[in-house]
Amino acid sequence: MDVLKIDKAFTAQLDDGKEGEALVMAVISMAHVLGMSVVAEGVDTWQQLQVLRALSCNEVQG
Repeated sequence: MDVLKIDKAFTAQLDDGKEGEALVMAVISMAHVLGMSVVAEGVDTWQQLQVLRALSCNEVQG
């Protein structure tokens, strides 16, 4: 495996504050350590996109 997809259920939690961001950050960090790229699904807001960019998510899907 070389790509990890983050389900839209987790992406939606980015709008709920630091808890959701911490969970997504942990997933992205773990994937990168394992040499995987990360695709976040269900990115619907500008805020979600900004957070994912800051967390070094490789790709997003709306």
